[in-house]
Amino acid sequence: MSNQGPLDFKPPSVNGVEDPDLDPDGYIPLDLLLAGIEVVVPLWPSHATGPDDRDLLTVYFDQPGQPLIKIENIYKAADIKPQFVIPINASHLQVNGQGKLWYELLDTADHRSKSEARTLTLDHAPAPTTATPLPPVYPPLPRHLPSLT
Repeated sequence: MSNQGPLDFKPPSVNGVEDPDLDPDGYIPLDLLLAGIEVVVPLWPSHATGPDDRDLLTVYFDQPGQPLIKIENIYKAADIKPQFVIPINASHLQVNGQGKLWYELLDTADHRSKSEARTLTLDHAPAPTTATPLPPVYPPLPRHLPSLT
């Protein structure tokens, strides 16, 4: 059971998306936009330990012009593991633009804690290719050119 007050957590990570330190815009690769993403939330301190304890984890994704995505899970002591993977279906990732991803935790003692938000960028345009174009191929010149005299 929790005996701590509200805490602030680091932003959640997303499998297949670079760390915010490497990519502050959090570009989601096209294949993940089409398949859905997995949000990874590490185990929090003072998690449920007793048989009557429960923790309520809520993951949010907020993108302007779209309904707020809110995914709630209740965890009992028997459900506790080092991290939790929360899927967000591709149907919620259809609109290009940036959004904010974060989570909140309501522990057994009803202390509400939250993570920092992280930016995610959705862009369904195919990635530009970086291949160098091949030089043009010209037909061979004739061996003997006619004389102009």
